[in-house]
Amino acid sequence: MPKTLQNTHFSTSWRMSKRKEAPTDEPSTTEGGASESSSASPMKKKKKMVHSDFNGWWKLDLENSDTMEKYLSAMGLNAIAVQAALKGERDVATLQKFHMTATSVTIERRSRMGNNVTKMVFGKAIHKQMSTGEKTMTATKTSDGGMQVLSRMPLATGMVSITDVRCVDTDGNLRQVLTTADKQGTVTSRMYRRCEDPPPLPVVIPPPAKTPKKEKKPKK
Repeated sequence: MPKTLQNTHFSTSWRMSKRKEAPTDEPSTTEGGASESSSASPMKKKKKMVHSDFNGWWKLDLENSDTMEKYLSAMGLNAIAVQAALKGERDVATLQKFHMTATSVTIERRSRMGNNVTKMVFGKAIHKQMSTGEKTMTATKTSDGGMQVLSRMPLATGMVSITDVRCVDTDGNLRQVLTTADKQGTVTSRMYRRCEDPPPLPVVIPPPAKTPKKEKKPKK
């Protein structure tokens, strides 16, 4: 074999052997093209149960809600007071904020009827003294991520039981169903839609306590 061809053959063989020995960073693949690399994406971890879909501010949708007329009547309000409350709902938006954890729920309510904040530990009754007696409220979580509050409220006509169930439906709206277990047996359905956070309420600074004036001793 000529010397030139021998050198060419040796150079080609050397390059091919080096190519076979060179390591590769590319993962091997199976027949179906699936990578067998050890760096394959691990199984996604299950997300911790968080009630983020339930939490936040909600605004009452009056057009798609029952009026509170029957419910308020069951609470012992007279016709004039009921109509005043219904007018208040039309004039001023009703807002509710929920903050639910694994053990408790805090509800902030703003409406024409007033502003208040209620915190309840799940499974533990809270008590509130009213002019007609003691009211009790017990909150529990429901299987759909919502909540239920069972209340017993003393009225002038006797004790009334109220079941308040709230959950987020498939459309992302907060639905509330109020059921009273009394002679009338009312059922009131309400719907809330998500809304922007309202501005914080003004901080009310109580006036300083007045120092009692010292009585002047009469001169002798």
